[in-house]
Order: sequence, then structure tokens, then C-alpha cells
Amino acid sequence: MTLYARYLLSVGLLVNSAIGIAAPPVVSLTYPPQAATFSGTPIAIPVTVTAYDPDGGTIVKLEYFSSATSLGSVSGSIPAPFTVPINVGSAGTYTFSVKATDAQGEVAISNSTTITVYNVTAGNTAPTASVAIPISGSAYSLNNGPVPVRIIATASDSNGVNRIELLVNNIYRGSVPGATLDGNLAFSSPGTYSIVARAYDNLGASADSVARTFNVYAADPGNTAPTSNLTIPAPGASYLPPATITVAATASDPGGSVSRVEFYLDGGLLNVMAAPPYTFPLSGVAVGSHTLRARAYDNLGVFVDSTATQFVVNTPPAVSISAPALISAPASFNLQANATDADANLSKVEFYQGTTLLGEDTSSPYSWPLNNVTWGTYAYTAKAYDALGAVVTSNPVNVVVNQPPTVGLTASSAYGGYNAPADILLTATPADVDGTITKVEFYSGTQLINSRTVSPYTYTVPGTPAGSYTYTAKVYDNRSAVTTSNAVNVTVSPSLSPATFTYDELGRLIGVQH
Repeated sequence: MTLYARYLLSVGLLVNSAIGIAAPPVVSLTYPPQAATFSGTPIAIPVTVTAYDPDGGTIVKLEYFSSATSLGSVSGSIPAPFTVPINVGSAGTYTFSVKATDAQGEVAISNSTTITVYNVTAGNTAPTASVAIPISGSAYSLNNGPVPVRIIATASDSNGVNRIELLVNNIYRGSVPGATLDGNLAFSSPGTYSIVARAYDNLGASADSVARTFNVYAADPGNTAPTSNLTIPAPGASYLPPATITVAATASDPGGSVSRVEFYLDGGLLNVMAAPPYTFPLSGVAVGSHTLRARAYDNLGVFVDSTATQFVVNTPPAVSISAPALISAPASFNLQANATDADANLSKVEFYQGTTLLGEDTSSPYSWPLNNVTWGTYAYTAKAYDALGAVVTSNPVNVVVNQPPTVGLTASSAYGGYNAPADILLTATPADVDGTITKVEFYSGTQLINSRTVSPYTYTVPGTPAGSYTYTAKVYDNRSAVTTSNAVNVTVSPSLSPATFTYDELGRLIGVQH
């Protein structure tokens, strides 16, 4: 860096003078990572430092500290990165930092990292680790410059996974906390590379995965790219959740061989297959629109992407139907459907009687009119359609169209006429074609005079005085339908006066010609 000082010359002029000031070094402690765990004592922990002098000079000394205690130093021309083992003799928590000194005597202190060292725990099982991607035998090409290689590794342990460290050709390249490592690592030089994931549990025990080996090839402008085609799903395909979608692709290479096919869902790596047939089931895809593509690599690492295919996991509509549960024939009523679609793609609702289509409605409120429906029991359903082809059928609703009962009424007298006081016999003849008779009521005008619940449905009106009367009967069926009979008009005449007869001495009726 440059510091400018101002001073006054004897002639009284103010001028600027540049004075060279040395800059301190830049130092970073890159290993071990923060909160790392290790198992077993004594143990030598490799502490890695990257340090450089921004003035272009050299780093001549590194001094290592545990908290404020110096652990020793290394002097000389020190390259970056530089690793020195720190010996730890007992279990505990340690905080490491490093002081760097450059050739000008400037110093800087690195970041600190705190680790925990455990004694070996009896019965503790080391974690398991595996590298899923890249698959062994994969090839990558430098045709387009440095190539990013996707690396996916996982680990598991009953005590929890502290971290996963990534080793490339046995050289530490970084770590992530937790049980999943997923990221890209760039390679700029051709060669064969070995990937190992090293997992540490929360008690410091560690284990290495099986190595995955792949090749990075130098640029080859004459190499013909492979071809790739995604065959399933079809463009625009629609699926209902939870859906298992078959994914299939074809790949070929005219100038060599296909080393693998990668599948990408919405830009994220989904699967890698080393050999045909390139097909697999895909489940658990979230509702919505998705883009799928296949990428084929040849044996020299050159790749080509298929045309992207879009498909939809569609939320089906919801539909229910309502109608009167009981209505008298001939019936006229509306079927009402409540239909919704979470994707706002509802297109129509169809109405059915059994399997017979009655009609459809394309706008809310969704309904269908029915007129002059004869007696019987009917099952109605509604089907809701969305614009993406999803169809949902409602639960059925049962409607009873009840044929009301019928009833006739007659009135009679034992003597054929009605003279007061008259005993009038009322006889009702009810019938019900689709149910049973539960009761018959007899009325004189509007006054209930009797009821019967079993056959015969008769009632004698006793001692009826002279006058005019109107009788009706009401019949009830088992569905509470009511029908009133025809009216029967009865006139009761006054009673007849007794006759007086006079006879002569011969016993003859007087007043009658003999």
C-alpha cells in the first residue's frame, strides 16, 4: 500500500511524497473445519493454512496457537497451502489459530476454528458413507473449458453425522456439516480422478466411502457428440398425485459409445444411468409444471442434451352434489354441484343418473334441471373436469321420488236412506303403489272425527241429526305423503212422525173405501 505525506519545502510550497508502507500478509486456516470432531488420543490433527503476502513477498513464519498458548512455529519459505500436524494428547475442546509473518516482518492472525477430540467410545460404530455421483467410469470433456463435476455423497450414523469431507486423489478438497454433500467441483486438467467421502460421527469416529473413479479428457474438436432423446413422458403429459411417472430416454454415439445418461428435473440432477435401458420410475413429484431433460455423454466425455419435455402433476378438481332427498311425483328439481379446482382449471361439470349422462354445465353455479320425474329411487352423480384432463366423480346422492297414495271415500246407511238420527258408514279405499299405508283419517268438514291405522279403513258416524254434511278422508303413506279423498255430501232428513189409524166396529180402517 502507499501512504502520502505532505511536507513544506523551504520555498514554502506544499508537495506530496509517496512513502512505501508494507502490507500485512493474508492468512486463512482452512482445516480442520469449525466444530469438527475427532476420535482417539493421542492424535495428530492436520492443520492446513493458506497464507500469502499481497506485496509479492514470501511468508517466512507460521506460529500455531491453541487458544492463547503457542504450540510452536515453522520458519523458512512457506508455500501455500501448508499443512502441519498438531499433536493432541487428551480429549477436550481446542481452538486453533495461526499467526503468519512475511519477509517485511508484517504479521496477521488467521481465523480460529474450534474442534472437539473424544476418547475412543466403547461400542461406538463408525459411520457409513457412500458416493452416489459421479458413477465410476464416468467421462468428462474439457471441450468447453473447465468442467464442473456434480458430487453427491451421503452418510449415516446412530449418533449423528458431524460432517462429510471430500477427498480427490487423497487430497482434502473441503467439507460440509451434516449427512449430505451435494455440489459441483470444477476440473481443469485431464486425468483420472478418485473421489472419496470421509464421514465423521458426533463422537469423532470416521469411515471412508468406496472410491468413485472417473476420467477428464482433453479437448477433442473432432469428436462427434452423441445423440439423446427423451421418449417418456410425452410433451404436455398430465399426471394426478400421488403419481409414479415412467421416465425413458434413448442415446447413441456414432463415433464411439455412450458412457452414461443423466436426467435433470427442473434443472436439478435427478438420476444417472450407466447402461441401457435408460428408464426408471419417478415418484413424489410435487404438484405443478415440470421440465425434464436427458443428457448423454460419450466415452470421451462430450455430452448433448435432449429436447426438454414439460409435463404437469395436476391437482384434481373436487366435486360434490346435492338434491332433495325426498320429493313427490311428478317431481321437478335441480341437481346442484359444488366443484372447485386448486389449479383454477375447472372446465365443466357433468350430471349423471346412474351411468346415463343427463347434461353438463360449464360455468358456476353448476346445476342441471329435472322435470316431471316419475316415482322411484334415483342415484345421481356429478363429474368435474379440469382443463388438463383430470376427472373426479362425486359421491352419489339418492333421491326418492315418492308417488303419493290414493284414496276413495263412500258413505252408506243400513236402511238405504238418511233419516235422523242416522248411523252413517264411511268407507275409505286407500292404495299406495310404491310404499305402504300408515294411517287414514276421517273428517266431517274440517273436524277430525276418527282415524284408522289398519284395514278395514271404515268408521260409522253414529246418531247423526238432520242436516247436510261433507265427509273426506286423508291417507298417509310411509314417506309422510298425504292425499285427501273426494268429498262425500250426505243429507240427513228429519225423523218420520208416527201414523194414527181409526177402525169401525167391524175392524175396518175408517176413511178407506171398502
